[in-house]
Amino acid sequence: MSSNEKPRRIVIRDVAIIDATGREPEGRHDVLVEDGRISKVGVEGGLASDVSVIDGAGCTLLPGLT
Repeated sequence: MSSNEKPRRIVIRDVAIIDATGREPEGRHDVLVEDGRISKVGVEGGLASDVSVIDGAGCTLLPGLT
């Protein structure tokens, strides 16, 4: 990525998250991915609006190799 390019920003909306602690996946969260890495997890609808959006309703997210 050149120095004048903005990082790509994607929000995956309304997903349950497996956090690798052994607990059941919980909540409906929005996950902000910037330049290929998770940068923020928030309550549904609580993240930036100037991004590409993936509707994850009814899905469960397992981030990376935990």
